[in-house]
Amino acid sequence: MSIRYAIRAGQTVRAGRQVSMVMDVPHSLQDEDLQIQIWEDHVTQNQLWLLERTDVPTANGPGNCYKIRSAVPGLVLDCEGGVSRNGTRIIQYRDTGNDNQLWSLVSTGGVFKIMGFRGQGGGQGFVIDVPSPNLASGTGIQLWQSDNGRQQHWQIIASVVD
Repeated sequence: MSIRYAIRAGQTVRAGRQVSMVMDVPHSLQDEDLQIQIWEDHVTQNQLWLLERTDVPTANGPGNCYKIRSAVPGLVLDCEGGVSRNGTRIIQYRDTGNDNQLWSLVSTGGVFKIMGFRGQGGGQGFVIDVPSPNLASGTGIQLWQSDNGRQQHWQIIASVVD
């Protein structure tokens, strides 16, 4: 048994009401370079992620650096091309050990920003973002300069999987 996590969009509004949206591997595909999307929470394997703590020290303290691995194909979240700039796609990719696959969780009052650790441009200040106002199922997630908007807030929800 292992603990996996749903990574849920913090404040997503659709059709005028709160909807629970999570990071999702489209159709459970195992393709590299596939952009991760948000989708309504169905607690399925393609919506579960393993947070793997690394020993890499961060500005936010030791032990706050993670690889985020998909429960379905076992690929990791990756900042495409290793670049830190607005609009860079967040994809799944084989674990290369590069810094563009390392993420820091920054608490912001009950939710988290998922900050790119390094990558080209240093990764500083860039977080995983849902492009506004496209908060519907199937919207691809991206890297964007932190602006503390709700589209950059995520909940980490534990889910036990056999």
